Amino acid sequence: MATKELSITFIGNLNHLGTIRDQIRDFAQGCRFSKPAIDEIELAVDEAVANVILHAYAPSKEGLVEMRAKLEHGAMTISIRDFGRSYKPRPLTVLEVKKIFTSRKSHGRGRYIMQQCMDSVSYKSVAKQYNETIMVKRLPRSKNRQ
Repeated sequence: MATKELSITFIGNLNHLGTIRDQIRDFAQGCRFSKPAIDEIELAVDEAVANVILHAYAPSKEGLVEMRAKLEHGAMTISIRDFGRSYKPRPLTVLEVKKIFTSRKSHGRGRYIMQQCMDSVSYKSVAKQYNETIMVKRLPRSKNRQ
C-alpha cells in the first residue's frame, strides 16, 4: 500500500474543530479504515486538538497548531504539534478513571478517550520549542495486505 499523507496548519480555535474532523475523516476514509475505526480516529483527533486549544493556549491566547497524518506500513500515525504551554502526562490510575466518569470534573477525560480510541498515544515536549501528541491506529491485517 502506498504512503498517504495529510498536513494541516491552523490557528488553535474551537471554531476550527468541525473542519479538522472533516479533514481527518476524509483522510481515514481514503486510507480504507472501517466506519467504527474512522469514528474513533475522528474522536481522538477532536479530543487532542481541543486539549491543545483549551490547555496549551488557554485562556485567551490563540496559537499555531500543526496536524500531520500519514498512512504507512498499515498504520496511520497522527501528529498534533503546538507551541504553547507543555505538560507531562502520567498514566491514569483505575481510581482516576472512575473519578473522570463519576464526578463533574472532566480533567483527564479527553486523554482517556484518546487512549481508548487509538492503538497508541504518546506525548513529547521539547522545552521552549513545541509539544507533540502522537497517535497511531493500525489497519486490520486483511486491509493492510491489499
